[in-house]
Amino acid sequence: MAWFNHRRLRDYPRLIGASFWAVLAVNLLTHEGWFGGLGGIISFHFLTLYSAGLIYWQDIGQLYNLERQAQVEQMVLLPHRWEMA
Repeated sequence: MAWFNHRRLRDYPRLIGASFWAVLAVNLLTHEGWFGGLGGIISFHFLTLYSAGLIYWQDIGQLYNLERQAQVEQMVLLPHRWEMA
């Protein structure tokens, strides 16, 4: 397996890691609110978990209601502060 040589196994993870951190840094340095400089939402995982925490705190019975989850995520993303219904 000549393709899996020592140099590739050493350098490719470093190259991918450096590229990932460079894109993340540009995205964070040029962000506006929840939206990164490259146009996408920064950290969907955080948004999902944060919204689930809000739902859990207010009405645990709605925790797995996908429509409610979408409503809360929209409220979090909006630049205004809204009271949860």
